[in-house]
Amino acid sequence: MSDADDRLFDSDDDDLATFTFQGVARQGDQDEPRPFDLADVPSSVEAEDALPQSEIFECLFMTQDGQRSAGRTWEQTKVHPVNLSTLARTFKKGDKATAINFLHRRSLLRFDNDLCYDNEDEMLAWDASNHFLDFCLVVGGSIGLHALLPNKAADHTFSISLNLCLPTRLFRPKFGKLGFDPMGCMMAIGTGPSSEFWLAFCPQENLDDIDVANDVALLSERRHGDTRLSSSHFRMAIMFLAYALSKNPNLPIYVMHHYGTDDDLSAWRIKDVSNIYSQASWDLHLTDLQQLNNTIASDWDQWVADAPRSWKQDGWLLSRTPVAVTCRYGQNQPIATVTDHAHVMEAKNWHAERAYLKSKVR
Repeated sequence: MSDADDRLFDSDDDDLATFTFQGVARQGDQDEPRPFDLADVPSSVEAEDALPQSEIFECLFMTQDGQRSAGRTWEQTKVHPVNLSTLARTFKKGDKATAINFLHRRSLLRFDNDLCYDNEDEMLAWDASNHFLDFCLVVGGSIGLHALLPNKAADHTFSISLNLCLPTRLFRPKFGKLGFDPMGCMMAIGTGPSSEFWLAFCPQENLDDIDVANDVALLSERRHGDTRLSSSHFRMAIMFLAYALSKNPNLPIYVMHHYGTDDDLSAWRIKDVSNIYSQASWDLHLTDLQQLNNTIASDWDQWVADAPRSWKQDGWLLSRTPVAVTCRYGQNQPIATVTDHAHVMEAKNWHAERAYLKSKVR
């Protein structure tokens, strides 16, 4: 690594949210030369000297606790029902004042009875000849990375980028049937083509009993808490993944101490006991991912049993099982096309994508 990389990983701070890996382009970082005329700067924002960074920091982060809000939040605003027919009359009259007034209040749109059709009305002709995919959530049905693995014995073109530096990323999908409460158990591990990759630490009872999983509400039906792992649980997960990856002789990953150098998770740094953070991400080929999946499935229970007692005091590690989760946003992509030949090809593509007997499509 370069001297700049060495200084980056020599920091005493293990908070990965503050890491910036050199040479890794982030979305939106592309430079686009654009013309800029200084004469267009309004006089009201002109200044001889730049504002001191200390003042900016003070305004952003050092505001007084308990400071009263200048006004009501959107959630605190009273809801006013408005009928669709009212909006129609406003539009037909060209009543701009009334239309603007609607924007100043929180409205709940109601459909008038005479503007609705019953779904069995004879005037309706339903057409289900076209089908489109907007969202697909796949949850592993057992311990391991089955939701990430293609249903292939070999594929020299397959590769995923495993990123273990995403502790602050939230799990945001809606309208999905995850099968367990995502609060405090979702760990982002990278992205693929139109997909997000997650490692979920699912309660074991939700894997053992399908009825328990099915009783969990949809992600949109109730507001769950923070989906991210706590700092201590994140460090446990990283140490296990570092251990599992180090079992692969094709990867230059080592772990000197499987559980750190002290029972206290905050008393040592991950980079002092493993080189898992020697680079921003790890590219895994199909055989690498298959071996990682096998190691997770075979070694998790024993690794947890051998963990320090202090790691198991809150019961989280003892009651959880790591399973892969993928989310794909189809952006209204057509599926189940009409021709027989296309049906055959599409069925082969879905079959090759993953072994669905070991996963659950939501």
